[in-house]
Amino acid sequence: MIRLLLLLMLLPFFVHADEFDIEAFAQLPVLHEGRIKPVDSFARLYFENDNAVEQLAAALFTPEKAIDNERFILPLESLRQILELPEAKERYSYKEVAPALDRQRPILKQLATKDANKYTANEKALWQLYSQVDAFAQITRTFSAFLPLEGDTGAYYEQRNEQVALAKKLKAIVKRKGEDITKYSAQEAAVALRSFALASVRLTGQGNALLKVLPTAVDGEWITPWQLIEGGKGTPKAGALMQHWQTLVTAYRADNANLWSKQLDLIETKNTPHTKWKLQLETFYNSAALIPKITLLYGFLFLLTLWGRFEHFIVPAFAVTLSLHSLVLLIRIALLGRPPVSTLYESVLFVALISAVFGFWLYRRKLYKEGLMIGALLGGVLLAVSDVYAGQSDTMGVLIAVLNTNIWLATHVICITIGYGASLVVGTLAHIALIRPNLSKPLPFLTVVALLFTAVGTILGGIWADQSWGRFWGWDPKENGALWIVLWLIWLLHGRMLSFMGRRGFAALLACTNIIVALSWFGVNLLGTGLHSYGFTDSAALGLFWFCVIELLIIFVLYLYPQFMKKKAE
Repeated sequence: MIRLLLLLMLLPFFVHADEFDIEAFAQLPVLHEGRIKPVDSFARLYFENDNAVEQLAAALFTPEKAIDNERFILPLESLRQILELPEAKERYSYKEVAPALDRQRPILKQLATKDANKYTANEKALWQLYSQVDAFAQITRTFSAFLPLEGDTGAYYEQRNEQVALAKKLKAIVKRKGEDITKYSAQEAAVALRSFALASVRLTGQGNALLKVLPTAVDGEWITPWQLIEGGKGTPKAGALMQHWQTLVTAYRADNANLWSKQLDLIETKNTPHTKWKLQLETFYNSAALIPKITLLYGFLFLLTLWGRFEHFIVPAFAVTLSLHSLVLLIRIALLGRPPVSTLYESVLFVALISAVFGFWLYRRKLYKEGLMIGALLGGVLLAVSDVYAGQSDTMGVLIAVLNTNIWLATHVICITIGYGASLVVGTLAHIALIRPNLSKPLPFLTVVALLFTAVGTILGGIWADQSWGRFWGWDPKENGALWIVLWLIWLLHGRMLSFMGRRGFAALLACTNIIVALSWFGVNLLGTGLHSYGFTDSAALGLFWFCVIELLIIFVLYLYPQFMKKKAE
């Protein structure tokens, strides 16, 4: 009985020993789009998140099988007809889509030189599919030099020295007998086929630079195996590291988990010019998927505040949610070494936190009991919007130098985005004040707070522009947008102070601040002009339009609400 219990206790360890250590593979460093990141982050950009690393490993190490996996979704049904794909289904394999795209090569060459903003719907869908298929093809060729040649047990890397000799032999054969292989002897045909196979692998491997796995000693440069083989780049250390990658390929294909783990340890030991803790932290950040969870928490808290129950639970739960939200930004700061506001996506995350913190502060200061509700609403909505701007790109991408090195830019963007958050909270409070006029008294003071941050942020932006571009103000669309918020808030405050507008009129116009902020923050990026068009803007126009329309309708209805209730009472 005791032996049976011991066997059952040890069984999980024996089972695990035969499995591949995918987690360790996910944390290996690679260079992609100018940034060192874990394999996990690269995999999530090109494969579905559920098992992205496993899919990447299959594509890298067994491409002959991966090309049969149905993974490509056609953006439009009309694209299937353009590509002349016979069967309508949800997903297609590389083997099905690649030949169809090859037939569209003349059109794709035209699209490569055409302004992407002028693409038709079909052209945009075609180019999107082509980009996905091309990236997948590059991934499958990353280690193609180490894979067995078709109809042969050897790999290009082992036989590459024969290629020159084989090419000379084939040239002599063609000179004697022409290009018709049916006229060749068995030995001559074998030379021709072997030479063609080696040349084909080399041709498809040349120029492969998507996934760089080999660091060199030259200015921190990273290269691909093909760049080391064909270009002669690299160092003895990079060459030794490539041998470990080659063995890793062999281990995967032979289903040898022990050899796989050993090579992972060797690669990790010899690889680390990059800090290991950052790779582990980024892998954790990816797998934890905190932003969707925090969004749900904000939504849950908003519903509880509407219900008006469990206040003693809501306050600590709100504090925990703010802590998790802050943790997300702290992790990004630690990984990127920059303020978390350098891209449009990052600014949405930051403004969401500022809005939630501001709402929490209003509640704790007993200025507005509705502060928790407003903070939860804005925090949840903005985090949901951030998913749209994340798209399929790396949200931790490398910035241009002017955005990544200037202290004035960091202070300017942090200050102006705090102003965005404060303005959104004040604008949302004004909506409630239209229904409950007794809440309108603190609005002018809170408007001054929002004005302070936006005005100071705008001035700091001018100082940064003067140092970076040699002029304090250039009437850039983003500069005009920031100034628009400042002038709007100044106009409202002066109008209220001079009694040009009553409390209800002030509250109604202050509620429109949300529209002003949205247009200044997101709208200017839709213009595609100016020095500040850094955001992802392709799908934002329609959403921004409907937000403005719905906001105006809500404000109009809330403004008329007391008169309607008064007539109803009469």
